[in-house]
Amino acid sequence: MKIPFILILNILFLLILSSCRKVEIEEITSTVFAGIYNDSMLYHEFNPPWQITLQTDTLKNIQYGIDSIDIDLNGSFDIFIIQRIYLDWTDDFNWTSLEEDNFPYNGLRFKNNFEVAYRKIPVNVGKGEINNIPMVDTLAYESRIDRLKNWHDSKMDNNSYMGFYNGSIWLWGAAPSLFWNYGIWYSITNKYIYIGIRKNTDTGYKLGWIKVKVYSRDKFEIMSYAIEE
Repeated sequence: MKIPFILILNILFLLILSSCRKVEIEEITSTVFAGIYNDSMLYHEFNPPWQITLQTDTLKNIQYGIDSIDIDLNGSFDIFIIQRIYLDWTDDFNWTSLEEDNFPYNGLRFKNNFEVAYRKIPVNVGKGEINNIPMVDTLAYESRIDRLKNWHDSKMDNNSYMGFYNGSIWLWGAAPSLFWNYGIWYSITNKYIYIGIRKNTDTGYKLGWIKVKVYSRDKFEIMSYAIEE
């Protein structure tokens, strides 16, 4: 009995489709929600909450600080937090006094294959042109970390003010530009925000989150974090 050729093609198509679905399912290795951890994750809570220490430069009229955190507690710092505050800053500040080494911003820099989730922010760069500037994304409680698509690995520095500065990506920044969009973190007050993180390992990505209490654009504390082991 001969099997019709069209039937053979249908069987092959179903086998291929089944194989593709299997691969797709295998690639989704975990589901991670911001603010939630389980026994398969490394969880750390700061007590008291972590806060960056700022030094005052009276000549430049700024406060500046940089500090670091060892996310996976292996003795090597993974995330560097940079903050620069202009002491007389207001929304209608005189831009002519801003220079490369004194404009205010909060930034993150990652090492050891860690990455951070970012969002593209539209910025008017003049002459009717709009650029989409990557800045650290703001996540709500129970946001799906495993569904995030945009990740920054601190190798994307383009030596400009476009959301990056010296290898860091901004939470917010006020670069010397009349058309600049400060970013989504700039106006947040008295609110818990989550940051999506992941680490690229030999066995795939390990997903996690950082919980931040934002008091104002110039003051925030890191409360806790978790990442898959």
